[in-house]
Amino acid sequence: MKMQDLIANEYEKRVKFVADSVETKEKELEDIKRKLEEYRKLEERHSFFVEGDYAGIRATLHKKGDEVKLFFNENDDITILFQNPSDLYSDVEAMEKFNKEVLNQAKELSGKDFILDCEAVRNRDTVLLYALDLLYLDKDQTEQSLSRRKSLLKTLKFSDRIKESPFVIVRTPSDIREAIKLYNKLDNCNGVLIRKYVGKYFDSDGWVKHGRIDIPEQSDTNN
Repeated sequence: MKMQDLIANEYEKRVKFVADSVETKEKELEDIKRKLEEYRKLEERHSFFVEGDYAGIRATLHKKGDEVKLFFNENDDITILFQNPSDLYSDVEAMEKFNKEVLNQAKELSGKDFILDCEAVRNRDTVLLYALDLLYLDKDQTEQSLSRRKSLLKTLKFSDRIKESPFVIVRTPSDIREAIKLYNKLDNCNGVLIRKYVGKYFDSDGWVKHGRIDIPEQSDTNN
């Protein structure tokens, strides 16, 4: 066999080897990507948002164009949030100031129309509005996952009166225990809300309300 034939055969082998290697690597990468995506979905299905179940009054904040309205449940008496500690009379001036500031600041949250699920909470000497969820932002968002709705909440420009409700994401029983301990330390919380990471707003099993309880110290080996 001539030298040039030997060189040609060797070259063909090397080219085929390189081509096979590239194809194999691409298949491996695709397999890794698929497995990572499956793992991510598995993590999401077993993940939860935990946030405070505030000792306040539920409200919805609506913005449509330049018009902003704050609605409370029909049977809730919001005046109790503004009662002076020294007597049973509400501070009407403070209540009017709260309403005015919330409505003005709500206009700056977003240039888009929105509906927020909120909780009005007394925090020491002031009353704040905590945004728990987002039902509408230019369109209905209630069919979106909670993780998506929380992401949309972060696009709003919160203020000193209107704040995003703090939350933690948990995946294990020990995570949940630590989150409950954290919120037990807050004076204005009755307990925690535990909600599915992928839950839709109206999912009947997507919300779990957990009252204040003492979590005993224990080993986390059984997570």
